Amino acid sequence: MSLATKVALPLIFSNGTLKAVDRPDGKIVYEDSGKPPNYTGRTALVSPGMGDFRHQFRFLGPKLFDAGYRVIAPDLRGHGDSDTTFKTYTVEDVAADLTSILDAEQVSENVVLMGNSFSGAVILAVAAQDPKRFAGVVPICAFTRDMPGTSFMNGISVLIFNRLWGMPVWTTYFQSLFKAPPADLPAYVSAIRNSMMSDCSHAGIFGSFMRSSKNNAWELSAKVQSPVLLLMGEKDPDFSNPLEECETVKSHLTQAKSCGIVLIEGTGHYPHVEKPEETFAQIKSFLDSL
Repeated sequence: MSLATKVALPLIFSNGTLKAVDRPDGKIVYEDSGKPPNYTGRTALVSPGMGDFRHQFRFLGPKLFDAGYRVIAPDLRGHGDSDTTFKTYTVEDVAADLTSILDAEQVSENVVLMGNSFSGAVILAVAAQDPKRFAGVVPICAFTRDMPGTSFMNGISVLIFNRLWGMPVWTTYFQSLFKAPPADLPAYVSAIRNSMMSDCSHAGIFGSFMRSSKNNAWELSAKVQSPVLLLMGEKDPDFSNPLEECETVKSHLTQAKSCGIVLIEGTGHYPHVEKPEETFAQIKSFLDSL
């Protein structure tokens, strides 16, 4: 495979449409499921974590669609089908990307935001800046603030994420984040590897995301008014104490109409991939209560 050849990813939805929105320095590609036959009038905007594709919602997305939600699933800038030509990769950049997608689709109300890992800080910042637009917010195993040890990790990320060994380092670490891995994980990791090999910029981009401060998003998140469900894998290795992290975030969201905490037993950093049925049941209960 030529390193200049971009890997095209399959669609999540059988009748989905791949679209793009122009941003400074590149395009953000997203998949739109379209409106289901039992459309509720709500749109779920689902944003993946760093080093992953929109396809991390390959199980949860169709369940949301079947429940009557239009689902919009973007690839982060520098990831998947989105361009790798951007000059910066920050929480603020991705927040603006998500807002641009909603603006392009003229979706101004009844939006449910879901974001995993890096996108957790993003969706809280987005919701805080336009409260009337969002019906609910679901951070999944979210990094919402700069954690202890952030400075150390920022320093070594330059060495870890490079063109020589960034790909094997990331894919090895990525697999370690699963405690109940799905059957298709080997094929999925292969897709990540092939994408990184097709555009070696990806490894450096991952490092840029890792070094992006979440302090501004953390300050903004205190202004979130929408109901929030903090969803976490019970055994998420990215957090020394997943429940304690959720409680810290909940205590910070003082203006949210409600804030629930759910830990999915026996799962790691991707509970919506590891135990999609159980995770969806919790999310649907939250959505039905809005």
